[in-house]
Amino acid sequence: MHIIIAQMSHETNTYSPVISDLARFSPGGKGTPIAGDAAREMFRGTASCMGGYLMDKDAMHFSWIFTVPW
Repeated sequence: MHIIIAQMSHETNTYSPVISDLARFSPGGKGTPIAGDAAREMFRGTASCMGGYLMDKDAMHFSWIFTVPW
């Protein structure tokens, strides 16, 4: 069985002069969004949807499969 999980957080403010480019979705607002092993370690054990998915994945012994390599 394969289960794909993903998370994206976004807040829209049409009055803000700040551009919401791809870099804004990365840690510190620079670079590319976090993915792969770094995302797994960042969210593991947190009180977030992704943290919950990872906790269930570990409890059910699912394997970790990357569908979009960065």
